[in-house]
Amino acid sequence: MSTIYCMNCGHPLDEGVKFCPACGSPTLLGARIMEQEATVACPACGAANEAADRYCSACGAPLSTARPTAQQIGRASAGASQTQRMVTRDAATRPTAVRKEVPVRRELLPHRFYQTSSEGRSRTLVIGVAVVAFLLVSVVIAGFASGILGRRLTGAPMGGDAVLVEGSEQQGSEPDATDMGAAGTEVREALPDYSWQELSIIGKELTRCASRDEALALAREYHLVDEAGNMSAQTKDVVFSGMGTVPMRLADVYHDDLANGEGKAGLTFLASNIVLSHEMKVNDDNIGGWEGSQLRSWLDSAAFSAMDPELSPLVVAVDKRTDNVGRTTSTESVTSTFDRLWIPSVVEVSGPISWRWDSDVSNSDAYNAVLNAEGSQYACFQAMGIDPVGPNGGLALGSSWWLRSCSASKDAHYRMVDESGDPSKWGEAPASQGVIVGFCL
Repeated sequence: MSTIYCMNCGHPLDEGVKFCPACGSPTLLGARIMEQEATVACPACGAANEAADRYCSACGAPLSTARPTAQQIGRASAGASQTQRMVTRDAATRPTAVRKEVPVRRELLPHRFYQTSSEGRSRTLVIGVAVVAFLLVSVVIAGFASGILGRRLTGAPMGGDAVLVEGSEQQGSEPDATDMGAAGTEVREALPDYSWQELSIIGKELTRCASRDEALALAREYHLVDEAGNMSAQTKDVVFSGMGTVPMRLADVYHDDLANGEGKAGLTFLASNIVLSHEMKVNDDNIGGWEGSQLRSWLDSAAFSAMDPELSPLVVAVDKRTDNVGRTTSTESVTSTFDRLWIPSVVEVSGPISWRWDSDVSNSDAYNAVLNAEGSQYACFQAMGIDPVGPNGGLALGSSWWLRSCSASKDAHYRMVDESGDPSKWGEAPASQGVIVGFCL
């Protein structure tokens, strides 16, 4: 039979006692209970308080005084950290003290009594190092897979300015270095092969160019213009939900001024055929010009809302200059509107004009000056060699289509291109005519 003795005075102890009946020292069981009671709860509010506190730190209520003293708690902690002393009792002789290591179950001791063995600490350290190493390897693999770390290591810039270092190779489905252009997106064979997102990226890179010649060189790299600088004749479709599918052609690069004043829009597109149609104004007048027209309002609301949702967020507003008065001989009547969707002016299609205005011959030069102040000719029309006062096959689209210019010599009428492609004609504002919509990226 085995008996437990007090660690302080050696007095034999009965199982389950909390304090030695001889010297009053707490047993291991007593130490555990005292440790648990070292933090007491307030009987009034339930807040936790230190054992030495007499009043609750939260509500000020008095705490129970039947608590172990600090000295007892210290002695209990010291006693609990020692091995228990056990002896074997012989019926005929005095018990002989024998030291025996008694393993203490971890879950029965408060955390302050548990000591981790050196073997356990080593095992924990090895596991920790292995986990950290695994995480580092995972980050490196993910970095190379995304191309981010690879660009950092090769010194390539990040984001929209990313270029591939000569000689670098891409794995899997990534394009070869020779297929990547200066804008950081893949070079494709022709305009229709690009997504609108890719064209937007190229457009933003064109905006960063210092000159039109530099922009043309970059557009040539992406097969958007030919070696002579002519715009691609191919088209890319845009769906306007409930209205139709409009084929768009590249009208120019680095041409229109951004509405935010931060340079030129990279790419300008115009419809190559008549799909949309609308009246210019409900009333038969041109008062307020393009700015005050119902056609402009319709493009900015209904048409833009119907535009392909992949494309519409990428469209940038540009500064469109137009006679926004109506009948006038003053170029001061030409002011700016900031538009996402718009239609071209007379001069943007035909180039500079020098018409004879039969209705008011003496003011012909003044009227021409007003219309010539409404922008400059797009490259796609310049390449056609447009005749400003006669038929043009490249402008003949099967029916008449609106220009945003007013007829400066009258209080009514807006300019238009007729069925033969003549850009010197005019039409009555309430008439429904073709809409050659334009936008920029």
